[in-house]
Amino acid sequence: MTNSNWTAAPIEDLVRQELEAFGSDRFELTGPNRRLQPQQGLSLGMSIHELATNASKYGSLSNPQGHVAVEWDDSDQQLTLTWRETGGPPVKEPKKDGFGLTLIRGEVVSRLGGNVETIFAPEGLQVQISFPLAGS
Repeated sequence: MTNSNWTAAPIEDLVRQELEAFGSDRFELTGPNRRLQPQQGLSLGMSIHELATNASKYGSLSNPQGHVAVEWDDSDQQLTLTWRETGGPPVKEPKKDGFGLTLIRGEVVSRLGGNVETIFAPEGLQVQISFPLAGS
């Protein structure tokens, strides 16, 4: 967000910047060129950073074969972003949400009026984040 002087920022730029430290060759990014307002970008950036951090500690980025696909769509004035991990250790659903999912839910649900869905599939974590784009 600082690169855009706290104005609307492209989703792809935001996602790429958050994932740089984790090795860009391990990610596949797909989605339309859409700009997010500052609060939307900040909340989404924090969420992506948290997902990548957890993937590097426990998920698909914790081993050399792991990969993450990040896809987004902006139809019907709603952003839907899907995070899919593959190639990591088998996933087990936790008994309760940790700090990361609590933070993501707080940012997306509370700040943006959106929704977060998680699927703890054995082959990899899947997270779908969606929120309205009104005002963007």
